[in-house]
Parts: sequence; structure tokens; C-alpha cells
Amino acid sequence: MQRRAKYDPLEAHLKSVGFERIRMTFGEVEQVIGSSLPASARKHRAWWSNNPLNSVITYAWLAAGYKTEGVSIEHESLTFRKSESVKGQIRSKPESKMAKAHPVFSCMGGTATISTGTDLTEPSLPEWEAMTMEQGICHE
Repeated sequence: MQRRAKYDPLEAHLKSVGFERIRMTFGEVEQVIGSSLPASARKHRAWWSNNPLNSVITYAWLAAGYKTEGVSIEHESLTFRKSESVKGQIRSKPESKMAKAHPVFSCMGGTATISTGTDLTEPSLPEWEAMTMEQGICHE
């Protein structure tokens, strides 16, 4: 029996609905996947980007033929829009980035521990977040 990935239900849902645009709240996405989204999904608009290397969930909506737009961190909502440009972009589920990394990058694998609850997408310095907001790099 094949194990289902956490975000496969989102891909199936988007395919079954099939509308041109599907507006969803973050809570509705959580209901579909049967699990909570990571904290970074509610903090960083970039978490919802359409970059296929971004995260496993990105693969789910791209594989269903959709792209995200109108992401609102404040209202915890977004729109999935059907996109012809996605076809052919996703051929198979992304492999681990470490599997593709040069051996020198994986030589330290397993030697570091990240504490539970650590958000690796959070800016390390509060000044960086303020600076990117001022320069228009981050849009919330």
C-alpha cells in the first residue's frame, strides 16, 4: 500500500472542484488536508508562492493545475486560479533537496538538531523583516 503525502488531499480537492478560481481560507485548507498548516504559512506570504521548489504543498496545487493569487496573511485567505502555464511544469514529486545536493553539503547530515517549534522561515533579525517591508520585498 502506498503512503499518501500530507498535501495529496489538497491536490485531489482542487482537481475535483475544477472551478477557474477557488477562494479558500487557511482554515479550509487545513480541513481539506486534515492537519494544521505550519506557523510560517500564517506569517509569510512567500510560503504560498508558486515556486515548485518552495515546499511540498506547492507541488499539490501546481500538480492540480492551479496557481495561488491574492494571498492575504491578514485575512488568512487565498485564491487558487487555474493556470495553463502549470501543465508540463510538474512531472513528478520533488525529491529531497539533499538528494540533489553536492556531497560536501550533505557531509554534516544528522549532526544538527532543530528544537521543536523553531520556525526556520522566520527572519533571524527583526531589523531584516522591517527593512524588507520598507523596500517592498515582502508584501502582506
